[in-house]
Amino acid sequence: NADTLYGNVIYDLSQDDVAITLPDIPDGTFCLFSFYDPFGDNWANIGTGNSAGAGEYRLRIRRTDYGVESAKDMSGSDVNYINSPSLHGILLIRWLVNSTNLDAVHAHQDATKVEGVPKENRSLRGTSLSMFNWNLGNSTPAEHVLNLLAQFAPSNAPEDTEDAERVD
Repeated sequence: NADTLYGNVIYDLSQDDVAITLPDIPDGTFCLFSFYDPFGDNWANIGTGNSAGAGEYRLRIRRTDYGVESAKDMSGSDVNYINSPSLHGILLIRWLVNSTNLDAVHAHQDATKVEGVPKENRSLRGTSLSMFNWNLGNSTPAEHVLNLLAQFAPSNAPEDTEDAERVD
């Protein structure tokens, strides 16, 4: 889209969680952080236009009860979680721009942070993306994607269990 700036993050929760800082976005500026599993299912969104806006978030693996969650930590402070149904996925970031807000959107992008942080629950570990075979030879693009997806499947089962046989 000519009026949208895009960013993306391929995340790997096999070894660490991911801390995400979403800055305060003024009224009239649209941004959306959309989370997808390896199968293309959009399972959570934060940003303008929904109740999960600016703040600090921890992206972590939770095979059930996934989505955006607010909780209290041990000290009683608010903590925001984005609970992922899969170890691996994609974060797609979209910023709506026009002729008057490009510099402001760039400043908001600069204030957005995504970084690995130690896992809260070390028992929820899995196969790191670095362990996958990314060099799949002379396969077609479609075969390449399907072969990579086959490597994802054991540690990223589809949310809908009826899809498991088809995915396999």
